[in-house]
Amino acid sequence: MSETQLHEYLRGTNSVQRFASLSRLVLLGLCGLMVVLALAVSFDAALSLPVWLRVVIDVLAVAAGIWLLVYMFRTLASFRFFGQRTARRVEESLLIGDNSFVNAVDLADSSAANVSQQLQQAAITKGNALSRDYSALSAVSFAPAMKAFLGAGLAVLAVAIFYFATPRIFHSVLPRFLDPFGNHPAYTSLEFNVTVNPTTVEVGQSATVFVDIKGPRLPEEANFVQASDFGELETPMLKTQQGEFYLELSDLTERVEFVIKTERAQSQPFTIEVLPVPIFEKVWVNYEFPEYTNWERQRKLLTSLGVRGLQRSKVTLEVQSNIPLQSGQLMLTDSLESGADPAPLTMNVSDSEKSRVSCTFELAKQKRFQMTLKGANGTSSSKDRSGKIFAVADRPPQISIIAPEPHVIAVEGWKVPIELQLSDDIGLNQLTFYRSINGMGPFPVVLKEDFEGKTHGKETYEFDLAELGAQSGDLITYYASISDNYPVSYPNSEDHLVLSSTGVIQVISLTDYQELAQRQYRMDDVMEEIRDIRDRLKELQEQRHQILDELEELQEAIESGRELTDEEKQRQQELQEQLEDFAEQTAELAEELKKRAEQTPIYDFEDALQQQLKELAQQLEKQSNDASKLEKAMGGDPAKMKDASQQFKKNNKPFDPKSEQKRQDMKQDLEKLAAAEQLLKQVGRFKNIVEQQREIADRMKEFEAKKDLNEEEQRRLKKLAKQQDLLQAELADTMEATKQAASEAMEKFPKASQSMLDIVEAIEKAGVLDDQQQAAESGQAKEGKAASEAAEAAAKKLEALQCDCNGNSMAQEMGGGDQPLSIPKNSMSKSMKQLAQSMQLPSMKVGKGGKGKAGVRGSISRATLFGPHSKTQSQSRRRGHSKNRQPGQPGSSSLAREGMVPEQLTPEARESQTTGPANMQGVPSAYTDHARAYLKRITEDVSLDQDEN
Repeated sequence: MSETQLHEYLRGTNSVQRFASLSRLVLLGLCGLMVVLALAVSFDAALSLPVWLRVVIDVLAVAAGIWLLVYMFRTLASFRFFGQRTARRVEESLLIGDNSFVNAVDLADSSAANVSQQLQQAAITKGNALSRDYSALSAVSFAPAMKAFLGAGLAVLAVAIFYFATPRIFHSVLPRFLDPFGNHPAYTSLEFNVTVNPTTVEVGQSATVFVDIKGPRLPEEANFVQASDFGELETPMLKTQQGEFYLELSDLTERVEFVIKTERAQSQPFTIEVLPVPIFEKVWVNYEFPEYTNWERQRKLLTSLGVRGLQRSKVTLEVQSNIPLQSGQLMLTDSLESGADPAPLTMNVSDSEKSRVSCTFELAKQKRFQMTLKGANGTSSSKDRSGKIFAVADRPPQISIIAPEPHVIAVEGWKVPIELQLSDDIGLNQLTFYRSINGMGPFPVVLKEDFEGKTHGKETYEFDLAELGAQSGDLITYYASISDNYPVSYPNSEDHLVLSSTGVIQVISLTDYQELAQRQYRMDDVMEEIRDIRDRLKELQEQRHQILDELEELQEAIESGRELTDEEKQRQQELQEQLEDFAEQTAELAEELKKRAEQTPIYDFEDALQQQLKELAQQLEKQSNDASKLEKAMGGDPAKMKDASQQFKKNNKPFDPKSEQKRQDMKQDLEKLAAAEQLLKQVGRFKNIVEQQREIADRMKEFEAKKDLNEEEQRRLKKLAKQQDLLQAELADTMEATKQAASEAMEKFPKASQSMLDIVEAIEKAGVLDDQQQAAESGQAKEGKAASEAAEAAAKKLEALQCDCNGNSMAQEMGGGDQPLSIPKNSMSKSMKQLAQSMQLPSMKVGKGGKGKAGVRGSISRATLFGPHSKTQSQSRRRGHSKNRQPGQPGSSSLAREGMVPEQLTPEARESQTTGPANMQGVPSAYTDHARAYLKRITEDVSLDQDEN
């Protein structure tokens, strides 16, 4: 055996000794742990140890464990191999007293020179021999380890028996030591059996907590204790029987942690998990409009107004939810009361965002929608999202002739502009104008082919009668068509080509025009012109006075030739600007008066008026020239400026007293004519009332001999009664207006005014108003005989006075008064007769193109006249016309700049898109309906005549 055998033997023995020592320590630690565990559980179960004491026990246990680990590391270190120390331990264990193992180790490791080799070899040989005689296990004592093992086993067995005997104690107590600061209840002999129904709770749902307490001395009360951010919230539970309690929790929104407390103990903590349900956080509506609209896609949030868009649009409903979604459903129904539910549409989850779903459908007709969501956790949305779907149809375009009136009367050689107003909800396409002359035609012309997506516009077409060669008696009819962008391939596309109403242009001679113009050009128009001219002259006169005052102050400094100060230069500059403005305004008014004076007169008194306007225009031109010369002379040669200023001061026409008096005389004469016109107007109204009363009386005679009226006859009688009632109101209004007109004209026309007052008095004394009222009331009461008799009585009384209502004789009487101041007496008399004739019913003569038609009784119908007579431009501007537009000239051709946007395509928005009725300017409100009917009948008669030809 080699001498290293002793070392191997000692190393093996050292390892066995180390294992025995460490095992003993581990078993002793385990035994101690079991003892501490049993004591801690027992004491806490019996005494419900407070938190601080449990913390102390935990600290001591941890400290003991740390000490045991440290001791084990020290023991492990003590068994680090050293040959001599290990040999000593072996000799002590084997009771060897001659140090054989120690000497062998020492001499084997020694290299001293004084040691005998024989002695060294003998000691090593003896040590090796002893190592063969004793095994490593025989050199180690296992008794202490076995005792420790026995103690640990008994401790573990006792704790195991303790645990299996009372597992609830361990389950209650151990968490209290492991987590001393946690909300862990102390051990109790009571057993809390808690049940939550339903087991899975969604947000917004309710849950019921049931508690069944078992054990000795059952409690009489139990509280539901819920943990919250504000501490513990206690809620008493309802008792059903001994030991059983319950509590209903409603509208749960988040996780609930709770325990059940009684006066003796509390339960373990429990948790109610609340699953979130999907909600509609945001809903977008994406519109993809039909291709023909050329509208861009739109995206907006869904509101309470629902989905609203053009038919055939593709709509995508996109929903953003609070949690990841599994899917969604979209239900489209015609109404809430529909029978069989249609198959729902699936809303697909977005690939990029799992909490978003969408579905696309096409707008066809009005429906209702309802959306539901299903979350990825299996929950469904508690509240659905619903609303209305409005599929707005593409309406046909609209076209109307806004000027002139449907019936135009134009003088030969004149120009008649036709203004068209167009609108559409999507976009206009092609505008075509059709013309017919004396039944020949129509001849189409395309006015516009592309409106570039615009929805509103105005277009003008001009008839040049001279270029057309139209003669008096010719009849021109016209209309227009407009189409929109609605595809021809769609159903009912023909409805999107719309025709306007038909207009008529009746060409007349200048003589006929003068007769008709008298019906429209009234004295109030004349007086308005005169007032406008006087106002503008007054403004110019004030400007001239200001200029003269400034000129007086600066003239001395300017003529002296000295250098002007900065202030004087500024005043001179301002004066030059005033002179320039004065010259422009006087020249403008002079030009307007000159054109007005050159117009063909329609009344005899206009000769004197136009002569005065012509003189006034010349005087204003002179004023303009003088002001321009003075303005140019200022700042130049002082001598020229002096001459120009003297000329400006000297020429004061038309602002001198003599010129002002001439204008005042003319104004008085015109006021006299205006007063006469008012009287003649009432005469015309009386004559119309007499004729209408006779017509009503004649119609009511049908019911005089009938006792029983059928339903249709009763309706006609009541209709006549209403007409009678309106005519009574018209007569009363005419009588009041006559009194006022006669009172105002009494000084100028005493005889005529008194005659009108006598007529009114005679009507009052005759009781005409009472008869008319009786006729109206009897007609409403369906008493035909009484109504007929009363209407006949009123008609006879009015006819007895008709001879006094002679406009021509009254005009002759008024024209024979005092000598006029400015208008010759002969012209004044003729003008009176012309005014009287203009109050009579019009007779629209149609030449080659049609037949003569009388006007409607009770109205003075005003068709649009185009001819050489017009008001001054200044007055036209005040009425809203363009200052450069002459009567009978075409207006500007332009489109409306703004139209409808796609999202405004709603039924509400469309109702406001109407052009309105044609303007009936100048027609009294009481006769507006009659005037419309008259113009419509003219158009219809023209159409019938063309068909006959």
